Amino acid sequence: MRSHGVKLAVAVLLGSLIAGCGSTVPLGTAANNSDGSGSNLSLGTGATGVSGLQAGTTPGQLAGMGQSGSAGLASTAVPSAGPGAVSGSTPTTGSGKQGPTPILIGLSYIDNGQQNAILGGIGSGLQSADAKGETTDYAAAINKRGGILGHPIKMIYSQVDTGGTLQEAEQSACSKYTEDYHVAVTFDPSPTGLLYTCLTKAGVAAIYPGIDGLTRGDYAKWPLVREPDSFSLERLAQVEVAQLPSLGFEPTGRLDKLGVLYFDQSEYVTGFHALGADWKTRGVAIGASAAVTPYNSVSTIGNMEAQVQSAELKFRAEGVTHVMCVETNAWLCGFFGVYAGSQNYYPKYAWTSNEPLNNVISNVPERELQGSVFLGWNPAQDMVSIAKMPAPVRHCLSRFSKMGYPTQTGNERGQAAAICEAYAYLEASVKAAGGGITSADIAAGALRVASTYTSSLGFAVGNRADGVAAIRKGVFDSGCACFAYTSGLIRV
Repeated sequence: MRSHGVKLAVAVLLGSLIAGCGSTVPLGTAANNSDGSGSNLSLGTGATGVSGLQAGTTPGQLAGMGQSGSAGLASTAVPSAGPGAVSGSTPTTGSGKQGPTPILIGLSYIDNGQQNAILGGIGSGLQSADAKGETTDYAAAINKRGGILGHPIKMIYSQVDTGGTLQEAEQSACSKYTEDYHVAVTFDPSPTGLLYTCLTKAGVAAIYPGIDGLTRGDYAKWPLVREPDSFSLERLAQVEVAQLPSLGFEPTGRLDKLGVLYFDQSEYVTGFHALGADWKTRGVAIGASAAVTPYNSVSTIGNMEAQVQSAELKFRAEGVTHVMCVETNAWLCGFFGVYAGSQNYYPKYAWTSNEPLNNVISNVPERELQGSVFLGWNPAQDMVSIAKMPAPVRHCLSRFSKMGYPTQTGNERGQAAAICEAYAYLEASVKAAGGGITSADIAAGALRVASTYTSSLGFAVGNRADGVAAIRKGVFDSGCACFAYTSGLIRV
């Protein structure tokens, strides 16, 4: 664990957690949601996004990952004619006959060298693999075995300018996906909402296999968005309140007090109110809260840091004994834990896979994590031992390892699992749609995969836009200094 003095580095780190995660965050500029409420930021290295950073990416995000390298399949794609179409022309075979229509897939990425240079200055154990290389090689392997139901995959990459804003990155991706190539589907998140709004208008589907902080209203507003490994913030609140008491997290006594941190951004405000309402049904009141303005540029990280520090001082002074956060990427609870540990203040935390746990372990003092409980659905980031992960996740990681990609850090594992999930979920959706490969087919098919689909990232995927269908409960285990599951599968 880094010393408390490395404040800014720790902040950046906790915000970029990958694998199932959040979003790509261009460094150094302001970014706000279309409603003016700010944006979901994560310094891109992971999916990711995802998450991972999240501290890593956006592979978890699949959106901010990757590295410069050959454009791979993207170089063979040709612009097409209509919105939502997968391709405007049908490739011909050597005999002059037309071949099967390709499926064009959009993916944003950050140069892997830039990404890891940033992470290398933050701490150890946060490296992320080359997401662009991984997705290109994975797609090539699918094409080698005949594509998806005979349709070859063609990747359309959009490189994120780390000196630009989130809006600029999403606008650039939108133009490439809907004007230049007319992709059928993207694997990107949309931290500002601009990309998903654009894709919706163009009739383009999105499959994002990472953690995301959307609400039920967001999914209704963007009907072609499918996130098999995310919860809506309202549904997650219901699950937390239903499951945490059995882990001993239910501050109902006179000496117990619940404190909640949340981002002062519309989606997270909605999630905070949902959490408060659900706890109220069990007789638990939120005794203290703090709304934190998410950083919208590197220059404003210090302001966010100061707000979290103020929240820690407030919670400690008010006798808060239990802490929860409405967030993705562990910016809030992770940073809070760093400050609390430096003050010998040890409340009990409730975490979820929205806060990539391996990245939390790398940054929050072990003493601070003792007594923590969690709800997990992303074993690639929740668990330390690959041998104990579900078979589909182990198979995925083995596959990438054989291709020469590292799978040592939580970000590397989470990113690999998210990539496997993205392609597998796409294929399952096409099959469920009866072989249809338009955006509408893919989005509709995704809502019919649950009975046959085996997740490569989580435990189970349901027939809904926010697809997490099973979780496991767990605790922080001092014996291994890691988070460990203590329950079997719980359907949600």
